[in-house]
Amino acid sequence: MWLLLTSLVFANPTTVVVVGDVPMVGSVSTAPVTDAMPGGWVSVVGDCMDEWRPNDVVVIDRTVAGESALALQQRVDDIRELQPDILVVSLGADELRRTADQPRPFVASLSATLDMMSPQGHPTLVLGLLPGVSTLPVGPWNQAIRDVAAARASSHYVDLMAQWPVEDEKRARLMGEQGMLSPRGHAMVGAHVCRAVQQALTGMDTPAPQPTLPANEAPTPESE
Repeated sequence: MWLLLTSLVFANPTTVVVVGDVPMVGSVSTAPVTDAMPGGWVSVVGDCMDEWRPNDVVVIDRTVAGESALALQQRVDDIRELQPDILVVSLGADELRRTADQPRPFVASLSATLDMMSPQGHPTLVLGLLPGVSTLPVGPWNQAIRDVAAARASSHYVDLMAQWPVEDEKRARLMGEQGMLSPRGHAMVGAHVCRAVQQALTGMDTPAPQPTLPANEAPTPESE
């Protein structure tokens, strides 16, 4: 597992634990990490935290490619032992890929997983999904994820689609083979999640370092 230790001095650093799958619904369940982006989007979150609050945050990557909500439930005890101050949960890509027309079982599993992961009400960021395959109904599933998060005072939905470009050409630059994230896509997702973590830690909108994107490739907000 990729482990980002951004605190070597502080005795009690803030611990951010990231679990689940890549938030991109591609045509495969495995999202390989390339040499161009070691650690993927989670490493971007770690670098961003280190720049924002040096030596004060630990970002621990416990994601598993292709993980479902039910599979994550089997690892709950291990995750809770890490004593996270903030949880980042990315689930639904595997279920949507396999059962696009049956979101209800996933909704029940996600709800149960969130209850199990944070029984003491630690802040939990629940990521929405991105459409690696255009024919899959990402919008309705994101609404279901949003509703599950909204039902818990400690959970907050992170709308990744808000920064996803409308134009096919721009989207293509953020996607790699088989509808998965490219290094540029990992950078964009990581920067978005970093901003959400900052807001959870401070309660205010704090600017985060942005991925380097040419001006003509800047994303255009798109609603679901």
